[in-house]
Amino acid sequence: MGGLCFILGTTIAVGIAFVLLLHSGPEYTTGPESRALFIAMFSAFGFGAIGFIDDFIKVVCKRNLGLRPWQKIAGQLAVTTVMLFALHINGTLTT
Repeated sequence: MGGLCFILGTTIAVGIAFVLLLHSGPEYTTGPESRALFIAMFSAFGFGAIGFIDDFIKVVCKRNLGLRPWQKIAGQLAVTTVMLFALHINGTLTT
C-alpha cells in the first residue's frame, strides 16, 4: 500500500502546486519548466506503480516476497531511462 500512498500524495501535491502556479502567471506554466514538472510526476507515478505491483503480489497473490529484486531494479531502470530521455528531449537535463 506504500506505492498507492506515494502516488496519491504526489498527485495531490503537484496538482496544488500547479494550480498555484497558474494563478502566479503563465510564464511558470507554459515553458520547459512546466514540462519538467510533468516528467517528474511521471517518474513518481512510475516508482509508485512498481511499489504498488510489489505490494499487490504480496497481498493478492499470497507470495510474501513480492517482486524479485532484479524485477524491481529493471522497473526502476526503465522508469529512470524514460525520465532522463524525456528531460533530454525537453532541454532541461543539466549537469
